[in-house]
Amino acid sequence: MSAQVYKVTEANPRFDAELAGLLKETGLGSREPGGGVVYAAFDSDGSLAGAASARLMETECLFKYVAVTEARRGKGLGSSLVGKALTFCSGECERAWVISDEDSASFFTRFGFEMTTSDMIPDLLRRSRDLGEVEIASLRVLLLEFPAKWPKV
Repeated sequence: MSAQVYKVTEANPRFDAELAGLLKETGLGSREPGGGVVYAAFDSDGSLAGAASARLMETECLFKYVAVTEARRGKGLGSSLVGKALTFCSGECERAWVISDEDSASFFTRFGFEMTTSDMIPDLLRRSRDLGEVEIASLRVLLLEFPAKWPKV
């Protein structure tokens, strides 16, 4: 069962603490939680069930994280979060990037991401604080190129 996904427009201390805990629990504690657009889903008790974030940098979007609580994995919540983030990215960017471990890479290929090499990562993304603590060489790099936008008439 998938929960409703919301765009987080204003964080608060409780959300920030729950997000930091979720990122740590899912092995993404080194990822920068702030900045970018954040989508989140909550359980019926109001606790954070999952979150995804993407940062727009010129014509590139970087998926910073997709994290779902253990209890909610395999139930479509991660897909819902990625879907919302991709909708945002497709309207703003030419390409979306994911830096992922081996286990998560196959999840992103379901959305059209393709494996690529780390030398393809634009310098703008490579220098961002979002990848500052990430050891890219030990991870998988995935790329999704969006179709060209129709010219405005």
